[in-house]
Amino acid sequence: MAKTQINEGFKMKKMNKKSLLILIILTSLTIIIQPNLAQPPYTTLYVNPPLKMTSPEQTVSIDIAVDNVTDLAGYDFMLVYNSTIINGTQITQGPFLKSGGANTYFYIVNFTDDYYYEFPWQPRLGVAYVVSFVYGPTGVNGSGTLATITFKAKRTGDAILFFNLTKTQLYNSDLENIPINANNGTIRSIPPDVAITNITPSPTTILQGQTAQINVTAQNQGGRTETFKTPDPTLGSVQFVVVKLCC
Repeated sequence: MAKTQINEGFKMKKMNKKSLLILIILTSLTIIIQPNLAQPPYTTLYVNPPLKMTSPEQTVSIDIAVDNVTDLAGYDFMLVYNSTIINGTQITQGPFLKSGGANTYFYIVNFTDDYYYEFPWQPRLGVAYVVSFVYGPTGVNGSGTLATITFKAKRTGDAILFFNLTKTQLYNSDLENIPINANNGTIRSIPPDVAITNITPSPTTILQGQTAQINVTAQNQGGRTETFKTPDPTLGSVQFVVVKLCC
């Protein structure tokens, strides 16, 4: 009888070891498989467009936008910029938070070209610090523009626009933080570069009192859009009358 009990106990131990081994294998498979499971897409807060071209003394605007958000009921953001290259001039509310039909609160906490993080002797930076939320039980879903910021270029150079993530957050109608990816941007200020590439008179020989047409070809060789103003809106035909021949 005692021997039978010992055998039964030994069998139970072997079964327990097998069960434990199977459990370890299943756990390992779970750990291996888990990282390959599809993760929910993150909400993205970003500067739109990521690169904006301008020239000194010109104004330029960028949007602070959000992509793939669910139940957005409010946000704070602090955008930092190089105020030696650009100056901030205006912030306006974007349409996205109002798209749900509820009234919204929009407040500019700080908008200055003379800001420092910790110590007064640090180089000054510019900041655009905004807070906004909806007066309503639910937030909005989807993608859209939260705010538009306008700058004026002071000189040439690249002004990086980046989010201070310690003062940037999105939250839902339960006041829970919404995880985000934040994408920064750049305003590039370059000198204008408009060149006259060709001048063609027609005819090439004229007499006093006759009219000559000179076709002038201008080309924008810079990195920003230029507006040309000429007597002829088709850009090219400028007429001259020779009033006196010399030599």
